[in-house]
Amino acid sequence: LGGGGDGKAQLVAAVTPQAVERGLTAPELLKPAAAAIGGGAGGKDQLANAGGPDASAIGRALGGIPARAGELLGPR
Repeated sequence: LGGGGDGKAQLVAAVTPQAVERGLTAPELLKPAAAAIGGGAGGKDQLANAGGPDASAIGRALGGIPARAGELLGPR
C-alpha cells in the first residue's frame, strides 16, 4: 500500500506468519521500494513501513513488489 502527500511518499506492507516462515519479511519486502522513493524501510517481520521524499516514484516502487516477493520466497 502506498500514498503520498506534500511530495513525500509512505509505503506499508504486511505479510502472513506463513510467509515469514518461508523467508519473506515485511521490511525485506519493502527495502527496494523504499530505495525507489529515496528512503528506508523498517518494522517487524509481519508489518513494516517506509518513507521517502519522492512521491512521484510510488507507482514504480509498488510495481517492483511482486518480483521482490518472488525473490524472497524462492521456489515452492
